[in-house]
Amino acid sequence: MRSAKTETDQSVAEASRAFNELVWMLGGGYLVSLYAYADESGIHDGSNAIVIAGWAAPVKQWKKFCRQWQAALNKHGAPYLHMRELQEDDCATNEKSPFYKWKRKRIDAFVNDMIPIARDNAVFGLVASVSKDGYKTLTPLLQISYPHPYVFAFRLFYEEMRKMLTGNSNLGFVLPEGKKCHLTLDQQKEYGPFAIQAFRNLKREQWGGEKFGQMNFAEARGRDAILPLQAADLLANRIYKAHESEVIRD
Repeated sequence: MRSAKTETDQSVAEASRAFNELVWMLGGGYLVSLYAYADESGIHDGSNAIVIAGWAAPVKQWKKFCRQWQAALNKHGAPYLHMRELQEDDCATNEKSPFYKWKRKRIDAFVNDMIPIARDNAVFGLVASVSKDGYKTLTPLLQISYPHPYVFAFRLFYEEMRKMLTGNSNLGFVLPEGKKCHLTLDQQKEYGPFAIQAFRNLKREQWGGEKFGQMNFAEARGRDAILPLQAADLLANRIYKAHESEVIRD
């Protein structure tokens, strides 16, 4: 009979191996995990804002993150972290969810344990938030260039990412000369094409596009390889909730 500790150690090692496969395919450099967040209505009229969030770190640092993240998942008996499924109403009613019957205290303890693992392993986190109402104020010409709020939000994110990586921030030059930055994003149907469109526009205009490696979809590498995306999901959700609070106060 295997002990619980042995099973935990094995799952942590497996998560690390899965991520190593992704790193081998990317060829090193920096990895940025991206996640987009809106409310339950997604890209439709009921959503007040779109939030794009991500964490950036060298691939070697992500290896350490994966070990710590998987160990924390095991500690809390969670197969993964997905903030939509950790809504209290969903936990109470969705019998198919692995978080079914989780109470607020358990949810908070789980999330609070995950936050420092993401924060402390990243060189920096970055967020772009676009209000639907704000997008509507763009000039008709700009709306032709950015035909959907998601395209505009991703473009803002990429431009700020470039500034952070190339020395236009108080961090100095984050990306070493000759190294590439690989973008991995959660491959959701509602925004994936918009993310690619914004990325291609940036590359075509040569606004430092050479600093970015090819866009890689981590979901294609298997479930364990998307652990960094869970951290991005956490950040995007927290910022979205903060945005909603500001809207309510107004």
